[in-house]
Amino acid sequence: MQRECIRPNLKTIVPDRMRRRPLDARGYPVPWFVAWIAGKPDFRVIDPNKFRLALDKRRCWLCGAQLGKYATFVVGPMCTINRISAEPPSHMECAKFAVRGCPFLTIPTAQYREANRPENYRANPGMATHNPEVSALWTCDEWHAARVMGADGAPGVLVEFGEPKSVSYWREGREATAQEARIAFDAGARRLAYEARDDEAAAVTLAGRISDAAFWLPSEA
Repeated sequence: MQRECIRPNLKTIVPDRMRRRPLDARGYPVPWFVAWIAGKPDFRVIDPNKFRLALDKRRCWLCGAQLGKYATFVVGPMCTINRISAEPPSHMECAKFAVRGCPFLTIPTAQYREANRPENYRANPGMATHNPEVSALWTCDEWHAARVMGADGAPGVLVEFGEPKSVSYWREGREATAQEARIAFDAGARRLAYEARDDEAAAVTLAGRISDAAFWLPSEA
């Protein structure tokens, strides 16, 4: 039975929708968006057809089932400021499973592996290859595709999302402390400020976005 093959540390946190997904050799449910290469899932590679379906048909990025009115983005703190994601949203319970069970999101020292990646694969502009250490779950009811140009001049598609209904911050498989969330948020804000340093209008706009996003940071207990 597939249920019995799930990793023991995941059994109590896997939502029903993700239990229907196939498992990899380690016992992790394989997200819907993952590309299968030579019969094996490569978690680093996105199936481009799934990206289009997720946006056009409002399918959950992680389980593949239909989304309802609300959906949740799993993003780094910086993305709560510019409200741009390289990935479409998921069901809340699927997104929460990701920040509680995904090794890349729960182990701050985990690194993105470039070795043996398909030769012709090109990551979407804005796709994170560094460990975010702290992730935000941003739940909203509005999002849309936005065409962009990557640093290499090639076109790509990102996802812009709207006002949140709820936001929570996570680190190492648990909700982040107010201090952890603030440190990660400030680091993202500094990075965006550096990018806008030569554009006065952009800097003013950014200051407003930082203030808006900071409202959703967790408060001290």
